[in-house]
Amino acid sequence: MSCVGLFGNSCGDRTSDNTANTSGQITQSTIEMPKPIMPTTAQETFASVCAVCHGVKGEGNLALRSPSIAGLPTWYVHMQLDKFVSHQRGTHPQDMQGQQMHAIAKALTPAMKNAAANSIEQLLHFPTTSALCGNSCKGEDLFKNNCIDCHRYNASGEIAFRSAPLTGLQDWYMVAQLIKFRNGIRGKIAGDEDGAKMHLQTGSMTDEQFRDVVAYIADLAQRYRSEP
Repeated sequence: MSCVGLFGNSCGDRTSDNTANTSGQITQSTIEMPKPIMPTTAQETFASVCAVCHGVKGEGNLALRSPSIAGLPTWYVHMQLDKFVSHQRGTHPQDMQGQQMHAIAKALTPAMKNAAANSIEQLLHFPTTSALCGNSCKGEDLFKNNCIDCHRYNASGEIAFRSAPLTGLQDWYMVAQLIKFRNGIRGKIAGDEDGAKMHLQTGSMTDEQFRDVVAYIADLAQRYRSEP
């Protein structure tokens, strides 16, 4: 989140009402601090809050380790923002990107959260591609045994299970999150029932298996790219 984007140029906006009295001494009255420049549209909110890290199209940024968020449904965006605000996510010392989101989410007003979520849902999502050389044939079995019950046959997620849509996320991001779940960096905070399920589900899996299952998710992303 950009301080300049939300609060303007503090150097240019600050005004002082220092005045001189009849004896020539300077007296200080009220100093008017700059008023926050709040985004007024969903697009402005996305531009000032999300696009700096996630890209103007919500495509994500590998250098910043920020995921693609384009096309995520509003319910899922709200759910994750609420987790960041409630300290269920983004507080572990080894989760640097999560800590950044934790700080940003806490600064958002309800209106800004709604605007950001609505903008994100309207963006065209970027189907997952496989770049980590996972084995999608092995990944298919892993997906059917571990993922399909909650994330659906096409990995599109399910609001009833509060399960994430997966086919618009980068493969490197999904592997990174699976490792965090397995290692207790994510999903171990009291109250995070969804995260606790993921922690248990990934507990016995290897990094290689993570790459395999993500390769299969990339196949699903191409196979069902026209489905919601």
